[in-house]
Amino acid sequence: MNQGRASSHNSFWRRRDPRIKILVLFTLIILTLLEKRWQGQVMILLLYGFLYYSARVPFSVPLRAVHSFRWLLSLTFFINLLFITAGRRIPGLPITDTALNISIVRMSKLINLILSGVWLKRVTDPLTLIKGVEGTLAPGKRFLPVGDIALVLGLALQFFPTLVEEAQEITMAQRARGLSFRGNFRCKIKGVLSIVTPLFLSTLRRSSELAQAMEARGFIPGEKRGSYEEISWKPEDTLVLALLLCLLAGWVLWRKVWR
Repeated sequence: MNQGRASSHNSFWRRRDPRIKILVLFTLIILTLLEKRWQGQVMILLLYGFLYYSARVPFSVPLRAVHSFRWLLSLTFFINLLFITAGRRIPGLPITDTALNISIVRMSKLINLILSGVWLKRVTDPLTLIKGVEGTLAPGKRFLPVGDIALVLGLALQFFPTLVEEAQEITMAQRARGLSFRGNFRCKIKGVLSIVTPLFLSTLRRSSELAQAMEARGFIPGEKRGSYEEISWKPEDTLVLALLLCLLAGWVLWRKVWR
């Protein structure tokens, strides 16, 4: 695992400008949301496979991410499968071909969206991502607080793993005290509240400590700030942008051919 992480730090995508990585991410997200055929979703999935391979990220990483959302994916698939009645009924099964197609497409969309976020997080450091978001939104500085938006996004990405780890610790502590998360609906709600309440209080405490630390370091909202994470656009980034435009053109052409 350590070797995989070290190799991903020297990969092609790790060296790319964060702005082009954000453009790649948003392009694939848009294609994922607009594509309504399972063949297109499979092609996007294969493209994500190439991105993970070229980034030298072990395939166990996206597999674990998808596995953690298995209940959401299963629920999405079976709800669409059972409650969509349009189309022709499949012989021997209480479902229709339209329901099966829509269920596969929507589940594939969720999988691709999960893979997009995991990929960006693995190939971009949080501080570099903040600079990338700020640079991507730079044209809208007259209308949006670009620096503050980038800062909030970066802090959220930075503290999300910490909150997940703390939630796991709270869960184990509550179980050690004899609290059961099984049983009737009332017991499950009680178990969830026993985790959410201390986690919420811990989040407030962390945010207060972070605000005090930022004020102690002279942070002023809205003021221009320096950073030791400098980003630079390279010829390879231009090549990626050209390939991205070719991908969009090919997708538009493919939709017209298969319409």
